[in-house]
Amino acid sequence: MPRKIRDILADYRKAGFRVTKGGKVDHRKSRHENHPGAVIVDGEEGADCKPYQEKDLQKAQAKLKSQ
Repeated sequence: MPRKIRDILADYRKAGFRVTKGGKVDHRKSRHENHPGAVIVDGEEGADCKPYQEKDLQKAQAKLKSQ
């Protein structure tokens, strides 16, 4: 069973990302002081996350650990 968007958002929050601005209807833009650029998560909170969203989270966490 795939994880939900709310789980991905919680993982970003635990990693220190903060929502800077709501985007379009179901897009959330988050930033971290030590991560270049922004991360955008799209989808309703109860929707299943897509594989690329999991990969984006893993890449962001790896970048933060390597710094």
